[in-house]
Parts: sequence; structure tokens; C-alpha cells
Amino acid sequence: MGRKSYISYEKKVEAVEKYLRGEGSQESIAREYGIATSGFRQWLANYEAMGPSSLAAT
Repeated sequence: MGRKSYISYEKKVEAVEKYLRGEGSQESIAREYGIATSGFRQWLANYEAMGPSSLAAT
């Protein structure tokens, strides 16, 4: 079982906003931030549904 690494709220918002500005694909941004693409997709879904504050708890 893999260990979860902590990524700050600020880094999560930075990553999602980078994607929304068109500065990379989901896969490239996930790789840059050291997470699985599925994890990044969850951040993106949360952000789009509830705004940046939704990333504080993920």
C-alpha cells in the first residue's frame, strides 16, 4: 500500500489553475506535482464544483 504525500492547499490551487489556463495537460501537471492523474482529476472536479476552498480538505 502506497503512502500519501502531503501537498499544500496552495500547490493544489496552483496546479488546477495552471491547467485551466492551458499551461499543460492533466497528465503533465499531475506528473509535475508528483501525483496520479486520477488524483489531479479529483482536484479539478472538486475545484470546478465547489471552488478553490474545496481543495483544502482533499
